Amino acid sequence: MSYLPGAKIYVKLNDAWQQAEVGSASGGKVTTTNGDTVAEKDCCSYSAVAAQGLDDMINLDVLHSASILHNLQTRFDADKIYTYVGSILLSVNPFKPISIFGDDQIDTYAKADVMAIKDGTLKPHIFAVAKDSFEQMLRDQKSQSVIISGESGAGKTEATKYVLKYLTAVSSKAGKKGAAAGAELSPVEKMIIQSSPILEAFGNAKTVRNNNSSRFGKYFEIQFSSVGEITGGVITDYLLEKSRVVCPAENERGYHIFYLLCKGASPEERAKYKIENLTDFHYTNLSGCFDVEGVDEVEEYKAVQQAFADCKMTNLEVDAVKRILAGILHLGNAKFESAEDDDPCNLSADSAASIKAVADLLDFSESQLSNSLTQRTMSTGGRGSVYKIKLKKKEAEAARDALAKHMYLTLFSWIVKKVSDNMQAEKPPAFSIGVLDIFGFEVMPVNSFEQLCINFANEKLHQQFIHYVFALEMEEYDKEKLGITIDYEDNKDCVELIEKKGTGILGILQEQCQLGARGSDAEFLNNTIQTYNKHRYFIVEKRSRTEFSISHYANPVKYETEGFLEKNRDSVNDDIRSLMDSTSMPEIKSIIHKKEDAAAGAAAGARGRKRKVATVANKFKDSLQTLVTVINSTTPHYVRCLKSTEKKMPGIFDGANMNRQLGYSGVLETIKVRLAGYAVRMDYSVFVRRFAILVGKVEGEGKAAASEILTKSKIDVADTKVVALGITKVFLKREALLLQLEKAREQFLLSSVLVIQRYWRREYARRKFQKLKEEAKRKAEEEARRREEEERKKKEEAEAAARLQQCDQQETAGEDEGRERSATEQNNALNSVMSKARTDGVQCTFLNIKDRVMVLGYTPMATNHRNKVDKESPGISMEPVMIKGWLAKEGSKGFTTGRFNNWNKRFFVMKKDRIVYYKDESLKDKKGDFQLETSSSVTEIPETYHKNLPTGVGNHFFQVNIRGRSTKLACDHETEKEKWMDGISTAILQLKSGTEKVKTGSDFSVHMPDRSILTSSVKTSNAKDVFLKVATTVSIQKGIQFFSLVKAYTTPDRLDFYNVFSERDNVADLGPYRLAFYRVISLKGKDDLSDPKLLMVEYSQTVRANLMFFEYEEKDAIELAALQLKVKEGTISSVTHTRGFLSENLHEYMPDSQLMRYGDNTEVTNQWEADILNRAADIESSKKSVNECMEEYIKKSQENVLYGCTFFEVSMIREEQDYAYILGVNSTGLHVIDRKTRALVVSFPYVSIMRWSRSSKKFNFTTQGENHWTMLTKQGEEINKFMGIYVRFLLDNKD
Repeated sequence: MSYLPGAKIYVKLNDAWQQAEVGSASGGKVTTTNGDTVAEKDCCSYSAVAAQGLDDMINLDVLHSASILHNLQTRFDADKIYTYVGSILLSVNPFKPISIFGDDQIDTYAKADVMAIKDGTLKPHIFAVAKDSFEQMLRDQKSQSVIISGESGAGKTEATKYVLKYLTAVSSKAGKKGAAAGAELSPVEKMIIQSSPILEAFGNAKTVRNNNSSRFGKYFEIQFSSVGEITGGVITDYLLEKSRVVCPAENERGYHIFYLLCKGASPEERAKYKIENLTDFHYTNLSGCFDVEGVDEVEEYKAVQQAFADCKMTNLEVDAVKRILAGILHLGNAKFESAEDDDPCNLSADSAASIKAVADLLDFSESQLSNSLTQRTMSTGGRGSVYKIKLKKKEAEAARDALAKHMYLTLFSWIVKKVSDNMQAEKPPAFSIGVLDIFGFEVMPVNSFEQLCINFANEKLHQQFIHYVFALEMEEYDKEKLGITIDYEDNKDCVELIEKKGTGILGILQEQCQLGARGSDAEFLNNTIQTYNKHRYFIVEKRSRTEFSISHYANPVKYETEGFLEKNRDSVNDDIRSLMDSTSMPEIKSIIHKKEDAAAGAAAGARGRKRKVATVANKFKDSLQTLVTVINSTTPHYVRCLKSTEKKMPGIFDGANMNRQLGYSGVLETIKVRLAGYAVRMDYSVFVRRFAILVGKVEGEGKAAASEILTKSKIDVADTKVVALGITKVFLKREALLLQLEKAREQFLLSSVLVIQRYWRREYARRKFQKLKEEAKRKAEEEARRREEEERKKKEEAEAAARLQQCDQQETAGEDEGRERSATEQNNALNSVMSKARTDGVQCTFLNIKDRVMVLGYTPMATNHRNKVDKESPGISMEPVMIKGWLAKEGSKGFTTGRFNNWNKRFFVMKKDRIVYYKDESLKDKKGDFQLETSSSVTEIPETYHKNLPTGVGNHFFQVNIRGRSTKLACDHETEKEKWMDGISTAILQLKSGTEKVKTGSDFSVHMPDRSILTSSVKTSNAKDVFLKVATTVSIQKGIQFFSLVKAYTTPDRLDFYNVFSERDNVADLGPYRLAFYRVISLKGKDDLSDPKLLMVEYSQTVRANLMFFEYEEKDAIELAALQLKVKEGTISSVTHTRGFLSENLHEYMPDSQLMRYGDNTEVTNQWEADILNRAADIESSKKSVNECMEEYIKKSQENVLYGCTFFEVSMIREEQDYAYILGVNSTGLHVIDRKTRALVVSFPYVSIMRWSRSSKKFNFTTQGENHWTMLTKQGEEINKFMGIYVRFLLDNKD
């Protein structure tokens, strides 16, 4: 290629690409205007697009290393450190803080849709990769992985932390802990974040290339629920560089934790762990490097301390960790002396203090510690003798360092496992996102066994990358017959050179380790050369007797084999192992004690072969293979980290260094694949189903249909630079094309929705107008029916005195639908459960003469007062709707009859906005009712649903919708259907228009939950109006749907019961009852106790229920009484609240269940008083506020099975007598209480109740095993109503 003078080009100078201008070109040489002369092969054409700094380098006009570097430098200079290469993210370490990682950035990326990233609205970012992995996990229902790679100092650790930060933030929102950025993290999420300071402190160190270099690899698997909430995490570590503990290189440091401990320890810690200055310890003083520029290591130490606590490590465990760290430092100060180098050695005199410190810290015997460092126990094997040999000075130093390395390695492994175990999910996760942060490719001045393992790991991961990016891509193109060929180099042979079983380099190393003392580094090298001297990736170093080279995918690396076997064995001698086992501190022993695989040894012996020696290489190879298998089972996302300079300084873009990293990052190959291939591929069926709406009717299917859609969308299917049609899939060259189709589809759907809405509104208005025409003529009939219903209710109340006799008559006449247990069977069942209940109480005289005042210490909800109201405005008289007749009704899934999906003929009566249905026209046996509301509606059932409707119940169907619940009805004639639909529609309109005739104003005294009384004037006696007036007056804002007006009454045995008013009931005629405002529905765990009003209501009603109905163990009753006393008194005084304070009003605090048993026993009641006062004093000293005591009282009460019950008077036949009981109904089930003793007799969870029915005199239900129960009560309708509410709640909230 010839270059014209004046043209812009890139030239390669000193291994770096630079921009230049051509001065002249001839003879295969190019001379620039700067005077540099280079060969044409070292010149590349200039990219004007790269000067713009594209977000995605797939779109570069000219593709080669020079244009890529130019684009990266343009962005780097503008502090844009992230760049896409297709789906791969390149991250360039700027070596300075950049403000693009805050909560606001997380929020921006979390709220953005995927297309915002695809079309460039949002710039490249590590958060975008994390977002893509998280959303793809939920969308595809498949686990993901984020593979972060690069050299030491390229920023892998920081990238990992940012991925974890994003995932925990969006998980907090998915778990509904807060939609705003910075939402409170769950304990598991906090552990995931706080694991980073611990892992960095124990696994990172300062090196010449990186101030925070990870000296181990880790795969952090974050576990998620099906809705994207983090449930746990698992950490797997790989190959810690343990040699750094004892011999850090010059200008480098050991692991951070040693320096943090020495700098940040408190005076008490320094004394306890015998901590000195860094210069006083051999291991930390060896390299002469003590500080990290710009890092406050005192604060870092505090952060690690906090992280320990957040990761649920106990104080004893943290103490053991610090003892081991200090012990390692003191162990390094052990020195040895001998006359000659080859003579046996002893510990020097000045080592005594260090040895004593190690022994004290780790609970070792000083003599055993000294002996394990200076001598070795040898055995001749079999029954031969055991003897000890003294070690030479170098051997003793090696033993000392081996002990230090081994203790640190076991400590690190224990910490990783401990943190991992503490954060692991309790249940199997639905999905996971794994984040891999592993050591990058290394070429050191001297490369040993550790570098071989590190570079082998990079070869293995590069092979996985090639397989994912290239091999799978080409396999699909071949399968679809697209005729695309891309040349790429597979490193499979290099991987097999290292790992091939038996004959690979690691296999030959394992064989030498198996030989024990007969194996040697020299023999290992000789065997390797003999096996692979002609292998294309193996290089024989002819000038060296201890080295060989491997031509890795990145660079050739020369390895020094001296010490290979010793490093691979990873073992300590028996003396050191016995020493570590000798400590009596359980926490230390659990950390440093290494269990041998006895089972493996026994199995090998049983098969008559030598046990396989456990080695570092084998363990690492197995764990690496497991890692690759895990990654292959996920959808991977790649982040390639690049180091802008080796100087660790900001603002320097070292072209030669960056070019070298690009050479083995796979970026160029990725771009080639993306340019030659297709970024988007979809099955024809999926493509047609999604985009056929853009062109209307599509002829044919599969490839033909896809081709038609593309053609009509003005996309040339013949242009393979844009689109290709394979055997089963359509391929799009760029994601922008998919974005174009998606936007067109979205616009089409939007316009279609508007058309549908327009037509529906017209139809709805037509139906509404048609039904309004006939509403007036129906009102008179409805009013008559309403009056008839009121008369019926009055008659039923008058018959309450003859309840038992009438029940017998009704039972004989067969009025109840469900089967009833015979008197003998029910008697036996009651005797069975009563025999297990506590029924030894008696009605004590103490309780008979007492009455509870329950004056509360806080401001009452209402005082006796009269509220002013506006002058009454005249209403408009309108005739109420009244209709009656036979309809067929679909069963309500157990809420009325207990049977599922059955249809029954019922006689319906509609009066105004209330519909009641009976068994027959006698109107004696009520089966249920509907209460219409302003949000209710009545509609015809669509014809498409008619095929699912039964035959024989009627030919004309319609449905009534109340609060989201639909009830299907049927009648025989079209005129009947129109009559009912018009009537119901009219009643709803009356509710909306508010034209109901009102009465003159009335005064009402309403009893509040805390026994205060609200006196108010309301313009109508309608229950709904009175309720709204009371709710407004007392300012109940949350949970108002759970409150109601009730008719409350107190029985002679001092029990409070109530009946709930319906919305349209008249509250003027109360008779012997009192009008009250109570919370009647209580759902455990759904209360907002932060609302003072609701807290007061819940506390007041809980106290009343506890004292009257609940049964507690004595210690629990005392605790509740003390809390109640604190609430009532406000402050517990040591002068006032002493003996005698509660003697006259103990019944205000102790429940009836206790008083009935022991209320007349003076000794017991005196002890109760003392216990309550003492416990109240303890509560006072704890500084708990009154509101906190209320909350604690409620939460403790919630542990009782009766919490939240509405109670009803019932009776049952037992031993041919009518026995009185109390029936409690709450969110957990039905509960039968002995009225005489207040003892809980039996509970029936809703899951055990198969069906139930009721009449105005009875309530029947059948439990599992066909056990039938009949309860005599006039509150059957009320019981049924509450059961229906709770069962519906359980069904709506089941998992």
